[in-house]
Amino acid sequence: MVCVKINITYPEISKTKHNRRRFLKLMKWIFILLALASIIVNICVGGLLWFPVALMGLFMIWNLILSIDLVEYNRISQFIKATIYSCVLMALIDIFLVSGWALDVISIVSFASVIISGILFFTDFNRQKQNMLPMFYLITIALIWSMVGLFSALEVMSWPLIVLGGVTLLLLAVIIITLRGDFIRELKCRFHLK
Repeated sequence: MVCVKINITYPEISKTKHNRRRFLKLMKWIFILLALASIIVNICVGGLLWFPVALMGLFMIWNLILSIDLVEYNRISQFIKATIYSCVLMALIDIFLVSGWALDVISIVSFASVIISGILFFTDFNRQKQNMLPMFYLITIALIWSMVGLFSALEVMSWPLIVLGGVTLLLLAVIIITLRGDFIRELKCRFHLK
């Protein structure tokens, strides 16, 4: 019987990866300190609660710029993530700082996002078919937002909500018609349905 000695070698960690890891570790502590400082300063100074807006801003910077997604990192997913974070930030500004404007502005940003996402999806259709799930999430969120807004106790119908609902339903119909059976098959695969 012949014994073979196997040399197990792992690739060396490059200097740039090591430096990036150290940089992210340092930035994580800086972000934690900034978050704590914003809470403490807001509580000590008093007045309007602005620290939730500051925390969301820090969260956006961390997730969109510093901590890159390892899974589903593509132009549609990143655009949709940035849009959702921006809408949450606008909602927090409306709740905590200046109220009365977010319903229309979030609706306008949402229907513009639905249109841009649709353009991104169909301009590179063969490669972007696998990125249907983020599109489905955006369409679902947009439809829920428009339905809640339209069926809430509004005295005057908001045109941005009507446009958002119409554009979203149109994009959903175009995706279903274009993908046909692949649409259902992709949803079954993504949600592990039989």
